[in-house]
Amino acid sequence: MRFEVIDTGIGISPQQLDKIFQPFEQVGDTQLRIAGAGLGLAISQQIVKLMGSKINVKSQLCQGSTFWFDVTLPVIYIVAKAEITGIIGEVFTIRVG
Repeated sequence: MRFEVIDTGIGISPQQLDKIFQPFEQVGDTQLRIAGAGLGLAISQQIVKLMGSKINVKSQLCQGSTFWFDVTLPVIYIVAKAEITGIIGEVFTIRVG
C-alpha cells in the first residue's frame, strides 16, 4: 500500500533534500519557515522505518513536493458477535465480517 502526500508549496532544492530527515533541521528561506523544532520528518522516517519502509521525496522548486512510502500490510479478517438487549428485552445478534 502506498501512502502519498503532495503539496504545491515552494519546493525543496536538491541540496536541501539531503538534510530534511535530520533531527532539528529546517531548510529553506528563514523568513518563510513556520514555527517548529524540525522533528516531524525525522520522527516520521523512524516510524516508517519500523514498518519496514522509508519515506521518499521528490521535489521541484516553485512547484512543490511529493512524499511517499510503501508498506505491505497483512490482511486481517474480523468475525465478531455482539448481543444487544433492546428496550423491551429483545436480544439482537449482530455479526460483523
